[in-house]
Amino acid sequence: MKSNFMAWLGLDSDNEEEASGVDTNRAAAALMAEVMAVDHDWHELEVERIEDLMQESLGLDAEEAREIVSEVLEQQKSQHDLFQFTSAINREYSQDQKFELLKSLWLVAYADGRVDAYEEHIIRRLADLIHMPHNQFIKAKIDARDI
Repeated sequence: MKSNFMAWLGLDSDNEEEASGVDTNRAAAALMAEVMAVDHDWHELEVERIEDLMQESLGLDAEEAREIVSEVLEQQKSQHDLFQFTSAINREYSQDQKFELLKSLWLVAYADGRVDAYEEHIIRRLADLIHMPHNQFIKAKIDARDI
């Protein structure tokens, strides 16, 4: 369990992602945190949503997810370099995986019951950075809204 957590954070010396920089799972969590933080109004519902999404997509237990989210949120306060995260996603994710990530970003935005204009703007920007067409941006928004 601890080795999976350390590898996910990119602290495992045997980690393949070490050479390229950022682990894709960590990158995805960082992008979700960016959506949550962009309106400067962090809701506990958004934090819980990120934890839930990490448990579903990574198979982590609740404690692991809380630890990772806490770490990512702390780093988010000082790091705003989206390129390191989006380049990791572009390098490793298929179009289907990118769509699921885009939908997860929308789920974080919808977690507090409303989508702020800043949240929509950052998701649009992230969609562009991960090379997702506008129709997929809209489809992910609708799919997330309907969940």
